[in-house]
Amino acid sequence: MKKLTISLRLVLCIILLLLTLVCIYLFPNLIGWNVQPEIPTMYKILFGIGLYLSGILSYVIIYFSWRLLHLVDHNNLFSQSGIFSLKMVRNLFYTISILYILMFPLFTVIDSDDCSPIGILMELFLIMLGLMVGAFVHVLQKISQQLINSKKETELSI
Repeated sequence: MKKLTISLRLVLCIILLLLTLVCIYLFPNLIGWNVQPEIPTMYKILFGIGLYLSGILSYVIIYFSWRLLHLVDHNNLFSQSGIFSLKMVRNLFYTISILYILMFPLFTVIDSDDCSPIGILMELFLIMLGLMVGAFVHVLQKISQQLINSKKETELSI
């Protein structure tokens, strides 16, 4: 069974590496103190906290995804631990979406000097991505819960 999840684990490692590079190199440039000196420092601090908080939540999502792959390897995906991991991934994606919704005014203030709408479009993309993946994981969680319930009913009738 491990052969099936090796490629998914490799993808998670690549995502982990890219997320680390983004947190180390891109985030400090986005909240740079001398990039746009006319923006109040408090906005930059709140923006930085939001960015790094979304990065930390993304690390937790990777952890629970790794845990789900471990459960797949041991044929325990449809267990309470699997349901809990799916629930956590769903909640984390929704939390990231809510975080970016709360940061939307900061994006507009920071991106106000630029005439291109790319910053706001990226913000909307991240919000929609988090909501769509959260909804997908929610459906997976419900399907898994129904499979567990039907398995329990089958065991009780036998």
